[in-house]
Amino acid sequence: MEEELLCGVCREGYKAGNREPVVLPSCGHAFCRNCLAKLEKDSAELMSWFSCPTCRTPHEYPPVNSLPPIFALLHLAESCGKAQTQTEDERKCESHGSAVEFWCSECRVVLCGHCLLEGHVKEGHDVQAMQDFVSNQRRYVQMTGARLKWEMDQKQRKLLREVAGLVTRLVCIAHHSQVLHDLGNRLARIQEEAAQTATIEGILLAATLMGSLESEVRATLSKEASPTKQMLLRCRSCTEATKSSPAADFRQKCVSESECEEAAAKTQAYQEDSGVANVPAAVGGEEIVLTERNISLLQEEVASESGFSEDGYHGLSGEDSEGEILEELPVTCREWTWPVQFRVTVCDGRNGRLSWENGRVHAYALTSEDAPSHLHLQLPFLRSLRLDTQPEVFLDVGTDERLLGRVYIKLWRHLRRAHLFLSLCMGTYGPSYRGSNFHGVAKKGSMGETLAGGRYLTDNGGVSVQSLMEGLEWEGQYMREKMAGLVVAARAGTPEQDALFHICTRDDPGRKFACAFGEVSSGMEAVHAAVALLPSRSVKIIDCGLVLPRLSRARGGSDSQP
Repeated sequence: MEEELLCGVCREGYKAGNREPVVLPSCGHAFCRNCLAKLEKDSAELMSWFSCPTCRTPHEYPPVNSLPPIFALLHLAESCGKAQTQTEDERKCESHGSAVEFWCSECRVVLCGHCLLEGHVKEGHDVQAMQDFVSNQRRYVQMTGARLKWEMDQKQRKLLREVAGLVTRLVCIAHHSQVLHDLGNRLARIQEEAAQTATIEGILLAATLMGSLESEVRATLSKEASPTKQMLLRCRSCTEATKSSPAADFRQKCVSESECEEAAAKTQAYQEDSGVANVPAAVGGEEIVLTERNISLLQEEVASESGFSEDGYHGLSGEDSEGEILEELPVTCREWTWPVQFRVTVCDGRNGRLSWENGRVHAYALTSEDAPSHLHLQLPFLRSLRLDTQPEVFLDVGTDERLLGRVYIKLWRHLRRAHLFLSLCMGTYGPSYRGSNFHGVAKKGSMGETLAGGRYLTDNGGVSVQSLMEGLEWEGQYMREKMAGLVVAARAGTPEQDALFHICTRDDPGRKFACAFGEVSSGMEAVHAAVALLPSRSVKIIDCGLVLPRLSRARGGSDSQP
């Protein structure tokens, strides 16, 4: 019986107020309102629903503050609490039969008045009133627990930042592998065309294409290596050399210390501009520095591996100079391992592309496409890496012929409408805004002008504006003055049309939207371009998804103790 009168999360007894018992309608388990409110708040920050602590059943609606208390359970808990208090108050001393009222900290025993006078006071023991001792110990437990929780939360945040850095690094590596893969395909085509051509024009064209490709490859490799990494590595090799080592003879040729510091500053600036500042390096990675000293060795190695010599190509049949068969990876293995690809996924198997664009990780809306991937990241886990930043989504706006631009929108995570918009950008519940048309412009050319969208595609090929969530905000405290860039709800807040949204393109001072839930952070030029084309041209959302914050910004979050 006593176990049922305790909250399953905090293990405290139910009381009127914040600790009153409420039941989750999705599963029937009861907890105190305060604990459920904390779970709801933490889940809202991750843009997801919280689950029952007992059975893990997701709870979506209604909000915790709307759940009615279980008065029968509350009254029973209060009655048992009074009985327990009365029992404690009536506790008797085994030696004297008097009520125990004191606590001796040295002997760690409860005392009655007679025990106190018989020895503990005379011997100078630290004696307190029992109620004061209990209150002090309870305060100690609460304060120590709060401090430990804060310390563990900070460690958790630090680990999440490290994980976010690793994810960012992995997706960035996948992007570079795709670039190299595309360059490799172009190289193969040029080589094939050069081998097959029999005309001077053809070979000159192949040479021109190869020269252009070489410039692109050099630019790509130098960008990946950062502007001054070669200089820094040379400095490091010189400073680590001992006086007796051969490298010491070349110290006078090394750059100065001030040049090293300048190189380090440039490298840091480059990393921050690339969005990968402070990202952990790949484990076991090695840097290769090209210098005049080893270029000839490198050329010999390349020629050997490619089967090329001054006399022409040799060993193209798969044999080396001694006639031994060269070991190669199976074709299927090479095709599967290159380029490196990562995708975001959910439990039903749907997945979306993960891409490194504009210095950030972009997760595209989920599809049922069976695409190859070396690593799948769960969408809820990916959401948790936003590190307390406002969630940001993107919309690729365009026509059937061309892309007008990309619109980035920051959502206000405390609103359920922001949850709905994010779910439709990612396709969390199935449908998404991908492929949906903007259906018009309200008040075109006037103050308060808005671009209207939200008619998402359904599985049967139709369109819908039906909300996928309940309990969405409308009017009251959610009203905002009409300002360009706001993303707002539409259609009088009716559930049948709650998927509709408008993007405001012109201010209208003094007038208000019924509910704004986000704002455009960049890309308003694409919105204006769409407004200019409608209604004569069809404009749609070509693609959409979620954006992870830049790592440098994520690391700038507040870690200070409240």
